[in-house]
Amino acid sequence: MPWWSSAYLIVLVIFCAAGFFDDFQKREPWWHLFFDIISAIASIAFVLSFWHSQVAQTFGSSLIFILTFAVIWDSWSAYRDVTHGKSDFQFTQKENSYLQYIGIMITVLISFPAYCFGAFAAYDNFRIQG
Repeated sequence: MPWWSSAYLIVLVIFCAAGFFDDFQKREPWWHLFFDIISAIASIAFVLSFWHSQVAQTFGSSLIFILTFAVIWDSWSAYRDVTHGKSDFQFTQKENSYLQYIGIMITVLISFPAYCFGAFAAYDNFRIQG
């Protein structure tokens, strides 16, 4: 695995941990926190699966289903954060909207490469198996 991928993995782990602790502080239900952890582990596994075929082979054909789950869960969770997010009283409504959308953009920029790694790993895994 190249250095830039390792650096991305570190950023991804920090980002996932920050998201989990944010949801924990907002007192999200236990099942929400559980699925956050599963999605974070899956995203980390996607990066590792791309660079290490043994990891991808461990998941087998279920890798595509895990990828689908992670994308759907993270999309729903981000949508929920935007629609149920609390505004900061120091900012106007318009500024709060901008901050929410900046948060979504950062989430997409950090999460999307992991999904790409997962999709490529699933494709390679499918090509090798079938």
